[in-house]
Amino acid sequence: MQRQHPRATTWFYLNHRIDGTPFLARASDLSLGGVAIDGLNRPAIQPGQKHSVEFELPNACELIYSDVEVVWRDGNGRLGLKFSSLAPRLLTKIRQYLRSRAPGDGNTLMEADPTCKANERLNSNQIEVDV
Repeated sequence: MQRQHPRATTWFYLNHRIDGTPFLARASDLSLGGVAIDGLNRPAIQPGQKHSVEFELPNACELIYSDVEVVWRDGNGRLGLKFSSLAPRLLTKIRQYLRSRAPGDGNTLMEADPTCKANERLNSNQIEVDV
């Protein structure tokens, strides 16, 4: 299967909501079409299932929310999620973020603007995991 959108390697936390329950995950790449995540702790998931995600891009102060469909899963627990309900203005935010990224840039939640409250929102929804 050929990708329709170029991907940018990234690293930030997001909430992957499964049946309304948030599970902390780490985004490893992002495109206009979706996001690949490394799950830290969650139930077994198969391609075709529908869930939702919510996240803030590094250095951005707006919550991005979308329903997603699981399009692939690898043996290491990584998932490919396709955005299915991303609002046009949020798509524009992702496009701007992707354009601002220089090849090889690393992005972490630690680099995010401290006024955004991303850490607080994610920490308030996260569940305890053993890694």
